[in-house]
Amino acid sequence: MVQAHEQLTAVDYYIGGNVEVAPDVAIAAGVVLEAAPGARLIIASGVCIGTGVIVQAASGKLVIGIGVNLGSGVLIVGQGIVGPHACIGADSSLLNPQVTAGAAIPARSLLGVNNQNPGNPEHNGHSSPSANGQDGQSDSSHSDEDTAHMPEPAIAEVTESEAEAGLAPARIVYGREQVTQLMQTLFPHRDTLNGNGKGTS
Repeated sequence: MVQAHEQLTAVDYYIGGNVEVAPDVAIAAGVVLEAAPGARLIIASGVCIGTGVIVQAASGKLVIGIGVNLGSGVLIVGQGIVGPHACIGADSSLLNPQVTAGAAIPARSLLGVNNQNPGNPEHNGHSSPSANGQDGQSDSSHSDEDTAHMPEPAIAEVTESEAEAGLAPARIVYGREQVTQLMQTLFPHRDTLNGNGKGTS
């Protein structure tokens, strides 16, 4: 193991505090591996750390297990464990992680918010919380409540004159009104476009 207080020749990353890094760890540029006073960070063998990753051990021991893959821009803060062979997607943030072995965390995830119980499944990377705060499992009573609050999809209305003229849209075009408004703002002297893409003049 390489101790943080030993001289390191790499200037592309920073290691500070009580940090142990296995000799075969792959570390990309811009990485910060640091342990706060009284904390300890252990990076096990075979770990791959992407560009711009920040791992900060605080209030105890933080262990990054054997063969873990940390995507670029990952932030890990606190104490806990990222289990062996887990894969953490790019730009994810883990606070006091309890990630199980072999877990796959999607990119741009947030796990371990301070008000969660570390024993919850949402916290360990095994399942993600649903909209109602459950652990991803639902029954029919919850699903009825959830669907009652979901917004209806936008439906294009067809006037009788458009239907008679054969101008009824074949499919829904989302954002059409916004594009038309933008075109009118950018080109105020130009005729507005109608449904078939030709000018009205």
